[in-house]
Amino acid sequence: VQWGADLTGLFRIDVSAIDGTDKIGGLFVDAGWTDETANVKGFSINRGRSDDVGQMMAGTCAIELWDSNGTFNPANTSSSLHPNVVPMRPVRITATWSGTDYLLFFGFLQRIGSRPRKGTFGAFFEATDLFSWLALVRPTIASMSTTTTGAAIGKILDQVQWTDAGKRSLDDGDTIDDFSADGTVPALTLIRELLDTERGIV
Repeated sequence: VQWGADLTGLFRIDVSAIDGTDKIGGLFVDAGWTDETANVKGFSINRGRSDDVGQMMAGTCAIELWDSNGTFNPANTSSSLHPNVVPMRPVRITATWSGTDYLLFFGFLQRIGSRPRKGTFGAFFEATDLFSWLALVRPTIASMSTTTTGAAIGKILDQVQWTDAGKRSLDDGDTIDDFSADGTVPALTLIRELLDTERGIV
């Protein structure tokens, strides 16, 4: 988890206005990762769609942690992480196999909760990936004239501030006559419609 990520000027659910000045771009700046592996009791990841023609959905991740002293309790002002136990912190899960790290999930904390019970104390995180933002943002893109599906999707990702080259890999795809967006359609819908024409995936 990037507990030290700066929230200033970053888009936050229930805080920022959709048409306001807060941006989500800063979330993708590496603020230094804290390894919480030793505290993890378990996790589950859910992403994808029910079939090849189903609606694309945001990937989600649920994480349960050991928390005997309230470190991950947002209400605990004595926590060593206070006041950083808040939503919108970047979170990632990796697995190491034969000396190689594989990224399983990259997203942002949405809910943080504490589960104090007799004999055991725990905390839970819920996170979502970039798709949750793509479903909210409605980009405005000027006509690109003749372009490719990949270039059009790249322009959409630029508009939602997902510009880190290390976190996006786009094929060229088919050539299309033109692409533009008037600010009325969510980014995820734009991407889905582009991919539907060539049965692509994202």
